[in-house]
Formats: sequence, structure tokens, C-alpha cells
Amino acid sequence: MKAIIVEDEQTGVENLKIKLENNCPGVDIIAICNTGEDAIVQISNLQPDLIFLDISLGSMTGFDVLARVQHVSFEVIFTTAYDNYAIKAIKNKALDFLLKPFTEDELKEAVQKAWAALSRKSLTTRQIALNVGHSVRMINLEDIVWIDAADNNCQIYLNGNNEPIKVTRTLKEVYLKLPRQIFFKTHRSFVINRNFVDRYDTVEGYVYLQNKRKISVSKGNKDELLSWLGA
Repeated sequence: MKAIIVEDEQTGVENLKIKLENNCPGVDIIAICNTGEDAIVQISNLQPDLIFLDISLGSMTGFDVLARVQHVSFEVIFTTAYDNYAIKAIKNKALDFLLKPFTEDELKEAVQKAWAALSRKSLTTRQIALNVGHSVRMINLEDIVWIDAADNNCQIYLNGNNEPIKVTRTLKEVYLKLPRQIFFKTHRSFVINRNFVDRYDTVEGYVYLQNKRKISVSKGNKDELLSWLGA
């Protein structure tokens, strides 16, 4: 789950980062913004799944940021020291409202809400558009079994097909289009669909898919994979 922290106090940033790293391994912090202006730019450029949004941001508020962001498709968890903003946060469709100093359990519960909300959204996203040769092809997410890197391109293996679809985009670019609740990057060269996972051998370090395909898992991704699988 790609997340952005919007917080103008460094102590608040560090506190949240430590809590997330220790308790929410499935959250990938892709940017930290100390001003509302920077947050607006980064949200538009990076298209996060989740935003941890402080309300007091100097010359702007978190509500100002949301008002100026177009095409809001992410979830918002407000983090603030001011409890009088709770009702306004709810009206701004906040997923949760964490009052500082919040506990690790409160943070974990909020992140779990985000996973659930994003999972519901991913069910409505049935297809992605990808460049295949000189065409743009619509591919059903539910048919993708795994994807592997091939130089600066990648190959998508669909359920029931022996020949892969060769996509003229890097694995990283394609992965950014995929919902994290369903797809996981086990290694710099592989992405898997959890609906086709048979088992994960923690000793060998491989994920076995239902079609007997063996996918390697990098050591650095082991804990996050276990969390993603719900183990």
C-alpha cells in the first residue's frame, strides 16, 4: 500500500514512520511532505493509496490540501493534536481520525481499515490498459497469474495461456498500476497474484503457484510477503 505522510513537524514524521515500520510492514512510504503545497504536488504525481494527513500545516490545513487535489481515489487518515476537528474530518470522508499521541494499536486498526477499503475498491477495478506492441490492450486483472521482467519490458502470464503477453513497459511501471491487495512484488523480477498462490516455502524462499510455477522471494521481502498473505 503506497502511502504519503503529510506532517510539518519532524518529530511527528519520525514517530509515525517508526510505528509504521514496526507494526505495518505492508505500508510503503513513498513520500514525506512538510507543507500543504508540496503535498498537493506529490499526491498528483505519485497517486498514493493512503495519506496520513496532519491538519495544521502552517499556511494551509489538511482540508485545504484535499480541496485542491483532483480525482481523489486514496484513503485519508487524519493525524492531529486537535480533537475539535473530528466532525469536519468525517465530513471530508476521512477513513479514520488519530488523535496525537496515538498508540500502535490505534494505528494498526486504522491501517487495517485502509486495507479493507482499498480491497473493496480493487474489486471494481477489473481491467488495466497496457501497451502491447503498437496497440493498447485491456487485460483482466483476475486472469493475471504472474508477471516477470524481461530487460526493459515485462511478460504477463494469463490463466489458461502458455504464451505470455509481452508488454512494452518495465515491471516497475506495470506494478504501479496493480492493486496491492491482489498483487505482490516478490523479487525485482517477479509479481504474483495472490489468488493463484498455492503455498510459500519459507525455508526454500519460493512461492509455489497453483500451476506448479516456482517464484523466488528476495530476503528483504519475506516479512512483507508473510504480512500480505495474512500469516
